[in-house]
Parts: sequence; C-alpha cells; structure tokens
Amino acid sequence: MVNLASALDYGRTTDERFLGLVSTVAHEVFHAGFGAYKDQSPIWQAYYDQGQTYLDALMDLAQNEGIAYYLSLIQISRGRLPADWQQRVTQSFATFNAVAEELVSPALTRRRGEEILRKANTSGYWENYGAITGMIAARAIDQYLGRTALSESIARGPSDFFQKYAQVAPRDPALPGLSPHVLRAAGVGR
Repeated sequence: MVNLASALDYGRTTDERFLGLVSTVAHEVFHAGFGAYKDQSPIWQAYYDQGQTYLDALMDLAQNEGIAYYLSLIQISRGRLPADWQQRVTQSFATFNAVAEELVSPALTRRRGEEILRKANTSGYWENYGAITGMIAARAIDQYLGRTALSESIARGPSDFFQKYAQVAPRDPALPGLSPHVLRAAGVGR
C-alpha cells in the first residue's frame, strides 16, 4: 500500500520525492502482480500444498520482498550504491544465515519462528534481513545470469531463486554465501 502523504518524506527535492514515489509504486505493483501470478500458477500451488516450514516461509519472503526491493533499488540508485553497501550486505546475510539455522532447530518455538519471520521484513530498511538478502540475490542473478533467469525464478519459486544465487555467488568475492540449511532447502548439492 502506498501512503501518498508519506511521499513528502521520500527525499529533500521534488525529483528525489518523485523517484521515491515511483520506486514505492514499482515495489507494490510487483507484489500485486506476483501475488496474482502465484494464485494462478500450478507450480506455486504445489509449493504451498506441500506445507511450509518456517525456513520455506523465510525463503518465500526473501524472494518476494527481495525482488520488490531490487526494483526499488533500480529506480532510486541509478547504479550508485551507498558507501557502506558491502558492510550492510555482509551483515544482512550474516543475520539471514543465523536465523535460517535457528528456524531448523528442534528447539524453535512457534513464537520465535513467527518473530523471526516478522523481523525479516518489518524492521528498519537495512535490518529487514529477509528483504535485503533477497534484494542482493535478485541483483546478482540479474547481473550475472540476466533478467530471463530472474523471471524464471519467479515462475519456479524460492528454491530456484536461491539455487541461481548459489550458482553466481562464487563468481564475485563480494557476494556472501548462504547457510547450508538454505542451500539444502533450495536443493543445492543434491
């Protein structure tokens, strides 16, 4: 949902505010389109019918929010990334991997599982470890494999999305790796 009253906070200048608004709209339009696609897709229906673990839900969130964040990034950054980009990316993946490990622990409680999923995308921008990790994965897939590969991951689901990221991550030493549990859930190494 776009709160137009908040558009005044999207930047200091009219141009910055306009780009912020366009970015937000692109983000939300992606969610609407992706949701409609999932509702009609036999692949996605089969994915949901098999039942989701907390880790599956985190991976689904990371793909959905990550691609939406990536569309926003494209609109706003114009190829320029923040000076602390690498530090923030590294931290996001560290948190994502740590919570992925926690989500598969037999000691995980329902309350903690739900808290992890909530924090994956309802914190401050850079603290949204699910969304940020997904954004980095989407950007890497797009850069190294192309837009067609990113689109394929939308059709095929989170496992394909994270398989593609795992395929490209070794090409760039700046790209963090994924937790062994995420890789297993994505079918990497099988």
